[in-house]
Amino acid sequence: MKKQTMTTKIKIAFTLNSIMILAGYAFGLRYLFSPELLQYHLDAMNIATWADVLPSQTYMLLIFMKVAGLGMTTSSVAMSLILFFGFRKNENWSRWAIMIICLVHYCPLMINMYHLVSNTTSNPPYLVNLVGISLAILAFLLSSEMKQGKEK
Repeated sequence: MKKQTMTTKIKIAFTLNSIMILAGYAFGLRYLFSPELLQYHLDAMNIATWADVLPSQTYMLLIFMKVAGLGMTTSSVAMSLILFFGFRKNENWSRWAIMIICLVHYCPLMINMYHLVSNTTSNPPYLVNLVGISLAILAFLLSSEMKQGKEK
């Protein structure tokens, strides 16, 4: 079986997926290792500073944020493995897998961010999330020739 090389479109799709995945790592690790809630979390709860949070609540609030960070990080790990061990080899299933993981993980986050913006004074990073989803969709569309098995 002859190895397929990546076309220019698929290389661009690889790069777009890589950017989206790296952003997922950045946000996930930030949430996972942050010693306190981010300002937009505090704004959503009408709390001025982390010091104003009741000591009995800090542990549980940090756990919630760390779970979100863990979700972003593990999604990024899964997409990275698929990108390097499937997508790079022009395997059509990989473009679907990356897209599905992205949509299943980041669309519910987008909905939650929308509710925060609509119902609180919070300003979550919804634009970054929206850009990430858009990059994944664009990468999926650009890599559509994988399904046709074209070699260039």
